[in-house]
Amino acid sequence: MSKDPAFLFYSDNFMTGTMFFTDEQVGKYIRLLCAQHLHGHLSKKHMLTICNSHDKDIFNKFILDSDGLYYNKRLDEEINKRKNFTESRRTNALGKKKKTKASAKHMLQHMGNGNGDINIYKNKNKRIVNEFFESIWKLYPRKKGKGQISDAQKKKLHLIGYEILSMCIDRFCKDHIGKDEKFIMYGSTFFNSGYVDYLDSNYDDKTEPKLKIKGTDPLGNPIYGD
Repeated sequence: MSKDPAFLFYSDNFMTGTMFFTDEQVGKYIRLLCAQHLHGHLSKKHMLTICNSHDKDIFNKFILDSDGLYYNKRLDEEINKRKNFTESRRTNALGKKKKTKASAKHMLQHMGNGNGDINIYKNKNKRIVNEFFESIWKLYPRKKGKGQISDAQKKKLHLIGYEILSMCIDRFCKDHIGKDEKFIMYGSTFFNSGYVDYLDSNYDDKTEPKLKIKGTDPLGNPIYGD
């Protein structure tokens, strides 16, 4: 880590502590504080180099450490406080960065790692819907216009479910027994809109027992029965 280029300077404390210093003493004292900040605790030689002689008033602002070096206690405390504060901010920033990365990784595991996995998920759903539609298409008697049924409509049919749609087809076939094929709507017409007339809510056949909802499957779709 690079050297901290600054330290806190409390002007009111400094003015009080140097109230009876001469301007020359103030200048020497400031130079000593700067030297301590830049180089650490000072030797007696360094002190004398700046002061030119043993100035009792200035030397009284410093104490000796275990190695016999001079240092201003208040300055040491401020340097350490600033260092600890900077370290704590850095640690917090790194912690937030790691947390963000971990959160992003967690989300990718559920949503797919990039477009590749998302596309796989979409393709899998599309395959399931198409397979469902093929199975229900086979039940209808007049297989015309298959290509006119959109993917969106196939998804809608998939949500309605095999049991209900197969029931609609059975009702349609029952109503058209013995009729000429020209009176039977194309499969595209039936699956795009015609089936709606044969849903329980629209179909008028009092002799046919209605299917009731018995429960739901794990995906929340209704399960019908007598």
